[in-house]
Amino acid sequence: MGTMTFMPKGADEYGVIASKAFEKLEPYFGGGLSMGEVKEVDSFPSGPGANQLIKGSKTIICSIHEGSGALLEAVSTFAGEHFPEITDGDALDAAGELLNFISGAYAEEMSRNGQLYELYPPEYGKMEPKAGVESIRRLEFKAGSGLMYFVFGVLK
Repeated sequence: MGTMTFMPKGADEYGVIASKAFEKLEPYFGGGLSMGEVKEVDSFPSGPGANQLIKGSKTIICSIHEGSGALLEAVSTFAGEHFPEITDGDALDAAGELLNFISGAYAEEMSRNGQLYELYPPEYGKMEPKAGVESIRRLEFKAGSGLMYFVFGVLK
């Protein structure tokens, strides 16, 4: 597993959501998934993927996006069918379902600590800029020569 950068004080949920992302994605790569660094970035990726809001004591925006083939591999395995490209409507739908698994696992873990979160339906396509998102983090996942990104931030 790669190294992770420092997470800001008071952002314990970042570690939880990052670990839930790995936990839910790893089975679709037969043990061949590794987690890269968590990096602070200025914006969400503009490439194909799925986005979701998680509202509770904080509002979290998360997304899962293609880098270079890993997300396509994950959604094809998840759905049990080969998609020619990640921009295929069914492939994006499967990406949204994978994201929902991650968000649901995060919400369940946080509820054990008395924090309740509501999941909004995934949206597909380009992540539009959101005003007031603080500390956007991008987690890179590597599978063979492929990459995919899990990106998350908290609304102020």
